[in-house]
Amino acid sequence: GPGGGGGLIADLQAAADREAAVLQDRFLKRLLDFGAEGDLQVAEGRAHEVLGLAGRFYDLVVVEQTDLREDDINWSTAEEAAVNSGRPTLVAPRGNPSDASFRRVLIAWNGGREATRTLHAARPIWEQAEEVVLLAGPSREIAPSITRAPPGDIEDYLKRRAARVTVADTHVRDSDAALRILDVAREAGCSLIVMGAFGRKGLSRLILGGATGRVFKDAQIPVFAAH
Repeated sequence: GPGGGGGLIADLQAAADREAAVLQDRFLKRLLDFGAEGDLQVAEGRAHEVLGLAGRFYDLVVVEQTDLREDDINWSTAEEAAVNSGRPTLVAPRGNPSDASFRRVLIAWNGGREATRTLHAARPIWEQAEEVVLLAGPSREIAPSITRAPPGDIEDYLKRRAARVTVADTHVRDSDAALRILDVAREAGCSLIVMGAFGRKGLSRLILGGATGRVFKDAQIPVFAAH
């Protein structure tokens, strides 16, 4: 009848507010269990757009893997958050509690700016690890004017800072990168993957392609990424 649409919207909003209150109570209780402090903010909009904006005011964005079918969306919240927030993003495996001690960390390196940004953002984590596993691929940097490059070696850099460094591979093709990253992480018993997030222009938004999107989707351990 007349006004029915408005009443329905009000009912839906009230139900959403009640659910938010329950989640807030549950979240704050979990913080107390771990002796931590925090709060819960409520926003309205698509999750990836909210995280992309709100994440800019925090040191780290933590987001669960996206299941496109279960979440009934056509974008990856994790990927969008990594690209659009401008902040390091930790992607947690969906419904798969993992070892958060990060004793063994896989670093996927290709010498690019994204990989460099991620490496340094994650330094407080991998410096405390018992072992760093280095998986190096071809460099993405193109500098035609450089005929004599200054010295620089990622293995040497890590060995001067990490407790132990193991080189898993030094030649990984782009087409094999995602599968190789996941295989090495599993075989080496790593509990964290550190890698750059690479974006490409889509029709109306930035999306991650290639190795990044595949790793975000299929990893069984957390992934630390920055764009």
